[in-house]
Amino acid sequence: AAKIVKEEVEPNVARMKVVERALRDMFEEVKADYDGGKFEVVCEKADPKVPDPEEEQEGEGGNETTPQPTDVTCYVTLNFQDDGCEIRVECEEERQGMMVQDCLRQVAGAMQPVKV
Repeated sequence: AAKIVKEEVEPNVARMKVVERALRDMFEEVKADYDGGKFEVVCEKADPKVPDPEEEQEGEGGNETTPQPTDVTCYVTLNFQDDGCEIRVECEEERQGMMVQDCLRQVAGAMQPVKV
């Protein structure tokens, strides 16, 4: 018979892994620091000021701009406490910061104990 070995994992590390998985499902790149309770989340942002190189080559004005993706990094800090977790998101772009915060809010809601 096969023996199942359970690996002892600190509860906060297990929570961090759940958060990391959720962030990876939604965002391009995620770097995790389990010891520090921190994440770097790379989001894509459209930059409307970059001209479209194809339009410039065709000579059709070249003044039109096409949004070009640029990266925005958001920094997430999780501070686990006895009665919950404080989540802080810092980001240069408000829209991307709100997207990261919304993802974390959903994860936090899903991690709450279920009462019957």
